[in-house]
Amino acid sequence: MKRGDHYGVVGLGKTGVSCTRFLLSQGVRVSVMEENLENAALTEFQQEPNVTIYHQEFTPAQLTSMAGVIVSPGVPLTKPMFAECRQHQIPLIGDIDLFAQHFSGKIIAITGSNGKSTVTAWVGEILRAAGKDTVVAGNIGSPVMESLPSNAEYAVLELSSYQLELTEIIAPAVAIILNITPDHLDRYPSYAAYVDAKQRIFNRCKIAVVNSKDAQTIPRDAQIQQCLFNKHPPANGEYGLLQEGSQRFLAKGAEKLMPVSELTMSGEHNLENALAAFALTDQLGISWPAIRKGLATFSGLPHRCQWVRTLNDVQYINDSKGTNVGATMAALEGIGHGLQGKVVLIAGGQGKGADFCSLQSAVANYCRVVVVFGEAKQVITDALKSTVPVQTVENLAQAVQQAQRAAQPHDVVLLSPACASLDMFNNFMHRGDVYTQLVKELSA
Repeated sequence: MKRGDHYGVVGLGKTGVSCTRFLLSQGVRVSVMEENLENAALTEFQQEPNVTIYHQEFTPAQLTSMAGVIVSPGVPLTKPMFAECRQHQIPLIGDIDLFAQHFSGKIIAITGSNGKSTVTAWVGEILRAAGKDTVVAGNIGSPVMESLPSNAEYAVLELSSYQLELTEIIAPAVAIILNITPDHLDRYPSYAAYVDAKQRIFNRCKIAVVNSKDAQTIPRDAQIQQCLFNKHPPANGEYGLLQEGSQRFLAKGAEKLMPVSELTMSGEHNLENALAAFALTDQLGISWPAIRKGLATFSGLPHRCQWVRTLNDVQYINDSKGTNVGATMAALEGIGHGLQGKVVLIAGGQGKGADFCSLQSAVANYCRVVVVFGEAKQVITDALKSTVPVQTVENLAQAVQQAQRAAQPHDVVLLSPACASLDMFNNFMHRGDVYTQLVKELSA
């Protein structure tokens, strides 16, 4: 990239804005394509002399002057102009590769259908506990380009399948696919195509951390160095759980790191997350005292199985980040395991083509009732009505009221929608905030 080069940027969401700002800081001319005329970000660049704004796809004539086109992850790669780029060998570049070109530290790359934000933040906590200058960014909320320029030693990046679609040069020091369950089937032609996108995280990585109970998380290149984790007693060099009397320990082989009881994060699903964070940072050579400290002090992220309130001996938990079936299954199993009562599940939103029948076993095992709302409420009802009572409502406020009526002492009311939020909310955070406020307003 040289001063005076001309690049295109497609999409002015948070990622597109951060990429445009960075390109301008490098003395590059930018053509922005943003179809939404109401996008508030347009005002930032309208008076910028090195930015030209278009509201339709770039034409072949416009593309020919570009050294590359930066594509925001939410933009489908099926647009006709991208075929034109490929035909004329104009590089399509994602923000992750743009970051990798300009970051000199070590990259820890984390993906998976569920748990990736938690593990990303947890790894960042451990590295900071070790005194390492660390950037935490990506799909977790802060676009990677906002972290530049940076002299940090480590960048811990949460990567979505959308972001991975365009990765060509990123070479992580350590990479992981935590798990894979069907998701985003409205974007991909098949589940296999979704898995293919996830698998790109292992291209050029030095060490792969592998969930040994999920075959889809294993690198297809057998030459990549691998280390394994799961919740079983670990073999030599593997990461897992050891039982000693009534206590369980995070361990590597026969060597115990710490008791599970010292973790602030609860739930069986978070034991796998803790093991993943342990394995990733241990492979980087981080000291075990720092790993123990980081694991013990991390209290979790908002909207991920976050306790909101206990009322009339009923706990209310916000898992609005549960935007797919696998995430909701993990939440039900993590919370329901050992629970004295039952779970009242609130679900619904945009279904993204998911098969909600996959929830039947977990719902039958742990739920008292399911309350559904949003675009997918009928599909969810049809999938689950043979397991427990399913009650449909019109909105989240009604769902919270209905859940309060259904819950009994020692139960948990869990918002874990198994769906995207955009049918009724700005994003999953907005949905979780609304739920939290509604729960706080409940009277005894």
